[in-house]
Amino acid sequence: MPVAGKILSAVAMLMWIPAAVAGGLISDVDVDVQLVKTPVIEHRRGNVNSSRSRSVNQWLMIRVEYIAEKVSMPEPALKKNRSGYTLMLGGFVDDLKLDVKVLQNTGLKVGGKELYGMYTGKTEFYTIRGDGKRHAVMMFIPGGFLDRYSRQANGRIRECSKVDFKVEAIFSASGRELARGYCGVSGSKTFEAACTMVPENLRFSGGVIPRSRTPWAWLETDDFDMERDLSVRQN
Repeated sequence: MPVAGKILSAVAMLMWIPAAVAGGLISDVDVDVQLVKTPVIEHRRGNVNSSRSRSVNQWLMIRVEYIAEKVSMPEPALKKNRSGYTLMLGGFVDDLKLDVKVLQNTGLKVGGKELYGMYTGKTEFYTIRGDGKRHAVMMFIPGGFLDRYSRQANGRIRECSKVDFKVEAIFSASGRELARGYCGVSGSKTFEAACTMVPENLRFSGGVIPRSRTPWAWLETDDFDMERDLSVRQN
């Protein structure tokens, strides 16, 4: 093979290596919730009218802010291995995952203790810059979901307020926990105690939706890190 061909072959085999996971990459996690209206994004096609099914509750926005600790950016290092070459690049944290668990007060009690509905979901990122700055993640629960679990004593839908929610947010990468934060509770022990008051049929896996799958995906896109598309199978 000509020399030029060997060089092209080697370049084609360059691999992206995830940043090594170590403690301290994520810190100062702050979690907050807010009930918000759906943003209006108009799209009109002719003069077609459609019926609307409105929920009693608004969307629940879960906003998680954190500091991505500053990661050094050494000179790129090219290393040869059996399959080709690997290019070592620093300064970024790869494959970051945020798991969120939300407890919603149903408005009902058993033995004087509140009953909760539970929603879980996750957001994953291809890579984020370790720049020492504050980053934000938004996740949402649709109002129609909240209607399902929030009831009055007579069975009718109850409108929620901010104090009805407790949130746990856990950051991890490569299977290792990096940091966590809470909202509505003092910490893990009180959150876990509340989880014992969740009936088995009030657990909604996937009920907490990544920002990229909501109407907010089209707003202020440059203020957020790029989410991984969880519907695409990863190699």
